[in-house]
Amino acid sequence: MQVTSRAPQLLTGELWQQMSAEAKVAFVWGVGDLVDLDAAQAGTAGASERSSIPTLVRGLRGTSINEVVRYVDAFYATHQGELDRPVIDAIFQTVVLPAIRGQEGGEKKAVTGRKPR
Repeated sequence: MQVTSRAPQLLTGELWQQMSAEAKVAFVWGVGDLVDLDAAQAGTAGASERSSIPTLVRGLRGTSINEVVRYVDAFYATHQGELDRPVIDAIFQTVVLPAIRGQEGGEKKAVTGRKPR
């Protein structure tokens, strides 16, 4: 039996734009669950040193699920040519990285050009 390797199937803006508000909230909630799981396992044997989860934790802190959904919606609305970009990347670009820049003394400004609410 041969094992084949395939690229991960990531949710992109094409499907995101077709999803219901409830499905979008469920996706972001799932991301939050991954963050919580990683935090609970931090320090255990095999914890990855290259994990993006600590960055997610830091960048999503204090942002509601509905805010994340609004940022991602706005991103894809203003970046129609990037609908193939994974939603998790849009979350990083519109919420996580701007929040971290703000924590480091830079202005917290989303990639969409809109200031956080």
